[in-house]
Amino acid sequence: MSAIAVLPARYGSKRIPQKNIRLLDGIPLIGHTLQIVANSGIFDEIIVSSDNTDMLQISKKYGATKIEERNAELSTDYISTWQVVSNTVKNFDLFNSEVCCIYPSSIFLSSNDLKMSKKLLSEFQNDYIVSIYEPNTSSYRTFQLDVNNHINMIFPEYEHLRSQDLPLSFADAGLFYWGMGSTWLTNENILGPRSQGFRVSLNQVIDLNTLDDWEFLEDVYFGKKARGKS
Repeated sequence: MSAIAVLPARYGSKRIPQKNIRLLDGIPLIGHTLQIVANSGIFDEIIVSSDNTDMLQISKKYGATKIEERNAELSTDYISTWQVVSNTVKNFDLFNSEVCCIYPSSIFLSSNDLKMSKKLLSEFQNDYIVSIYEPNTSSYRTFQLDVNNHINMIFPEYEHLRSQDLPLSFADAGLFYWGMGSTWLTNENILGPRSQGFRVSLNQVIDLNTLDDWEFLEDVYFGKKARGKS
C-alpha cells in the first residue's frame, strides 16, 4: 500500500505575508518541512497543493515529487484542511493509499514521529491519527471575558482543584494527520471519536500566526541549531 504526503500550502497568509516561503536560515519555511518529509523515507509521493506557482516551483526544489495547482475556490480563508486534502485525494486517485496531511510550518517534526504514527494507522482501525500535545496550561483552567473584562470560568467546577489534580487535557498540535484516502474522501470529522492521538513534544509545536510567533520560531530554531539539534 502506498503512503502519500500532502502539504496544503496556501499563498495568501494575511498576518505573516508569504509565510510558507518566508526564509528561515536561508531556506523557505516549506523547504525545511519538505526535507524532513523526504528524509523520513516512508513516502512514495510527496504532493504540495498550492494556489501559487512560485510556491509550487520552490516545493519541487526541496523534495515535492508532485504538485497540484489549487483553484481559487479552494484557497479562501474559509476552506478547511479536509476540503483541500479530500480534493487532492480525488484528483490523484489516492482512495486506497495511506495519506498524511502535513502542514508546511511543521519544521520541528521528526522522521520517527511520522514512522510511528503511520504504524498506528496500519495496525488499528482508526479514522485518523492526529498529532496532539499537552499544553503547559490546562484547558480546565481557561476562562472567557465578558464586555467588562470580568472572568467567566469555562469549567468552574475545577476552579479550586490543584493543578496536579486536574484531568489531563490535550490539543491539536497541527503537525500532521494520517488517514486512508477513502476516509479523507468521506469523513470530514478529523477530530472525531474514532480518531487516535499521537503525542508529540511541546517543543515541537508552534502556532505560527503573527510576526511575534515568527520571531519565537526563529529563536527556537537557532537555539536548537546552536545545540546541534536542528
